[in-house]
Amino acid sequence: MDLGPKSTLQKGSRGRKGKGPYRGVWLREGRWVLEICIPKTNSRIWLGSHSLPEKAARVYDAALYCIKGEEGSFNFPNHRRPDLANRLVGLLANDEIKRIAAKFLCSADSGSRSEPSLMSPLRASFVT
Repeated sequence: MDLGPKSTLQKGSRGRKGKGPYRGVWLREGRWVLEICIPKTNSRIWLGSHSLPEKAARVYDAALYCIKGEEGSFNFPNHRRPDLANRLVGLLANDEIKRIAAKFLCSADSGSRSEPSLMSPLRASFVT
């Protein structure tokens, strides 16, 4: 029985035809690009492109945290989240979300290469 091209999805693609291995990330012209939708609007935030899908997915997770807080469906649910200081989740401007997500990736890249830390203190406080 021939299943055709539908059976050739990448491992880890979550069955989403035409999409990359992570939420919000896809391959375009040799680079992993990403954008995120703002809930209850028709707008999207372009978050850039990266050489590795994991880096792009971390930026997506940081932006998602800025928009939805811990309620988001993250690519890496056990990784730490950006520190928003006194800013409120869901009330950030698009440019601020982009800046926080990019800064978060830079801080994660410059940090230790050992195991990823647990989630933000807010989430970690519920772990027993």
